[in-house]
Amino acid sequence: MALLKQRPAGDKSWPIRCRGTTLGTADHELDLSGAHLSYGDFHDVRFIGAGTIKLDGAGLRSTNMSGAKLIADGGWGDSLVDLTGADLTNASLSGVELTALTTGYYGSSTIDLTNATLDQVDLSGGTLTANSGTVGTIDFTDATQVDLSGTMLTANSIVGLAPSPPPSLPHSPPSPPSPPSSAPSTTTSTGIDGLRIPAIGPTWLG
Repeated sequence: MALLKQRPAGDKSWPIRCRGTTLGTADHELDLSGAHLSYGDFHDVRFIGAGTIKLDGAGLRSTNMSGAKLIADGGWGDSLVDLTGADLTNASLSGVELTALTTGYYGSSTIDLTNATLDQVDLSGGTLTANSGTVGTIDFTDATQVDLSGTMLTANSIVGLAPSPPPSLPHSPPSPPSPPSSAPSTTTSTGIDGLRIPAIGPTWLG
């Protein structure tokens, strides 16, 4: 854990490959606050911490965290997965599980993504669960917008998401066809009192 926190920012010459391992223990909080973990491979890694997992301010740009599990178990107390201000730009979190777990009705559970950078994050198939009997919160306040389609969010309260756009109005029905044009009117020449006068040729008197 100490080695991860010593890595310089953006140092691609110091690769991180933690695939399939476990980071943290069930009897201490996991603290990676401000760690520079960009481009790291955390596929299927299990992050565990007693009560708290701290990744606030961490550099997680372009990390592979697909299938990873982050579980903060607060027991009867509070639990927190803290990603405030973390940079997750272009990170792969497909199938990830973020869980803040509290037993009973006295503690609160929180997944905090306040001010996180979530541009182009892949969260497809992921689950975010703030499991508390009374106060479970997932907080996206001031985080950049993220595509949550295919992502399951479970909490008493989910805050900070932009409202969904209203559904589009149905298309107007097509206009009815124009009525057929009327036949051209005809005019009949009439004489006195409406009597028809036949045409008469010239008369020659001899």
